[in-house]
Amino acid sequence: MTAAPMPAQERRNPFRSNLIIEPLSKRVGLAGGALVLYGMAFIPVYAAGGTGVSALSIFPVVVLAWLFGAWGGLLAGVLIVPLNVSLLGFFGESGLLVVLGSAGVEGSALVIVVGAVVGLLRDLGVRLDHHLTEWRRAERALRDSENR
Repeated sequence: MTAAPMPAQERRNPFRSNLIIEPLSKRVGLAGGALVLYGMAFIPVYAAGGTGVSALSIFPVVVLAWLFGAWGGLLAGVLIVPLNVSLLGFFGESGLLVVLGSAGVEGSALVIVVGAVVGLLRDLGVRLDHHLTEWRRAERALRDSENR
């Protein structure tokens, strides 16, 4: 015996649950976790691969962009640059020269752009979900008014 399928208006939208993480404290905790994980991964990867480890900074930027949207992604991309300078300086490298050197400038700019684009995609997804939800409500109201 199988259960009857749920009516369309009672089904939960799985897309929405992947876009919006509430409450804010949970998002902040996930963001902090991503940054801590990046800092912890920096040490062994730097020992194995040298200054190319800065490329890993894309991961916390993408996580923060997904959690906080376009402005959060842009801000994360901008703020990861001084973090990389500091981490490289901690290991005796000239962090500013590495991050803003010939190949470092393009990499840093790319991280900032990727953060903004991922955040924008998240924001667009949230807006789309809100529009679809309103459309479903209007459709349900119209259907209910026709059935009277």
